[in-house]
Amino acid sequence: MIQQKQKISWAVLLSLLGIFSAGPARAYTFTKVAETNNYFSTFGRGLSEGIWPYGTRNEYIQPYQNGFSINENGEIAFLGNLNSGGQVLFRGDGARLTQVAETGGIFQDFAQGISINDSGDVAFLANLVAGLGSGIFVNDDISKDPKNAAVGNINQFGQGLSINNSGTVAYYQLEDIYTWSDANGKTNLTGCNGLVGTRPPGCAIIRQRPSINNGGTVAYSTTHGVLTSNGPTITDTNLFPAHWFMDPSINDLGRAVFHTHFYGSGRGIFTSNGTGDNDFIAGNTNPFTWIQSPSINKGGTVAFLADLPTGDRGIYTGHDLAAKVIGKGDILNGSLVTDLSVDRESINDKGQIAFWAKLANGTEGIFRADPEAGDSQFNPLLPDFTVGSLYKFRDEHRYKWFDPPSAYGFKYTMVEDSLFTSILNFPTGFDNPFTVVVGDTILGEFSPGESVDFVDLLGGGVKEFLVTGLDVDPADPTVFPIQLDFNTETASFDMLALVNKDSEDPAKTPEPGSVFGLLVFGAIASSTVRKRRHR
Repeated sequence: MIQQKQKISWAVLLSLLGIFSAGPARAYTFTKVAETNNYFSTFGRGLSEGIWPYGTRNEYIQPYQNGFSINENGEIAFLGNLNSGGQVLFRGDGARLTQVAETGGIFQDFAQGISINDSGDVAFLANLVAGLGSGIFVNDDISKDPKNAAVGNINQFGQGLSINNSGTVAYYQLEDIYTWSDANGKTNLTGCNGLVGTRPPGCAIIRQRPSINNGGTVAYSTTHGVLTSNGPTITDTNLFPAHWFMDPSINDLGRAVFHTHFYGSGRGIFTSNGTGDNDFIAGNTNPFTWIQSPSINKGGTVAFLADLPTGDRGIYTGHDLAAKVIGKGDILNGSLVTDLSVDRESINDKGQIAFWAKLANGTEGIFRADPEAGDSQFNPLLPDFTVGSLYKFRDEHRYKWFDPPSAYGFKYTMVEDSLFTSILNFPTGFDNPFTVVVGDTILGEFSPGESVDFVDLLGGGVKEFLVTGLDVDPADPTVFPIQLDFNTETASFDMLALVNKDSEDPAKTPEPGSVFGLLVFGAIASSTVRKRRHR
């Protein structure tokens, strides 16, 4: 049942969120996967270039706007339009290209939607030659058509699809959400087509791409909110207007990202896990005028496309100019970037981002942004010095991931005048939540994708804090990366390894402090701003 929540205006949301400050830009290197040449004429730009309005039930699928998708190996599946007039689906990692399917045989053209899993299997939507209809395929094997191409019509499908590592494909067809796999065949998850009389809210499905994670949970859009196949409602129309739930994607922890309009005015990108733990990512407010096409990874990082008041466009991972990955006017492949696009599966768990770019020299291409050391939990900064169980980081920049050796917990201490202002993110790969302690106060237990804002909770930055409750493999050199922010552009700090529970400092078990009272932002704020969980 859809729960009733208090409506909130865009202006109220902004007052709750405060002012976003700019910091140092994150650093990426860029890998060219494909570019226009004597073979390729253009490439699919992604579903961010799809038909407007997104949120209606009347949008139709069009060919030639097919996008791209990235897997954990850094392979990108994409559509190439050929100088010869045909189309080819490829997957590539910057070192080599592998053909997936091409027109000229049974395929007439490829419609919107492409998805790749870690095995390199590519799912796509295709129009077949005259009289054979349309269908969803995995690689180029038409015997694995989950839909029966002989009776399909391209306008039965929603734009896009999604495939997970088990080879299960999620897609929209004729008012329902389906999955298909070799093992289980075709499964209707919603059972809406053909219902008469009053239809349940879960059947007001918006004709869009659903998203499936590796656990088999599917997220999809309805006019009442973003729903999941295992029950939770991610959001509802008492917080956001009906019909405006776009671009849902769900990660392996069950957190979904979506793009929506807001009551009053404005647009926003949010993430939620269906338990009221909502996180505002970005909106069409300073420094942005337009945001679209979000994708999310397991760590909770969201990549999206944003326009600036100057007319510039860029790819960002947060509502902050410092979160820019690349933008118009930057140099890429030896030329200035003039346009960019991302898609709904553009970021992987390593923080690599797939994108389309057009350049001033007249070429365009498919590229991958690779985060440098410290910009991903999978490539964290290691200590500069080690003295016994004390690990020293010196003159490090904000927003980076830092990783010490294994231990039960760690004590973080500033050695200069700087303060820790927040823990921006925790790493994935842990079964239990992490406990954060400042002095004698337990701030709570936290999981990947969550943050701890010391300024909000305690009224200012801190010189020292503890993270405990780790259960790590001592043989793993990257056991507990953590993303930190300071009140200065650079800072120097120490990490003291707590090798067991008895080494915790303070030795006694801290009592829960009154800091939890600071978490109460009111009924409105609790519906829109990420809430901290303590168990």
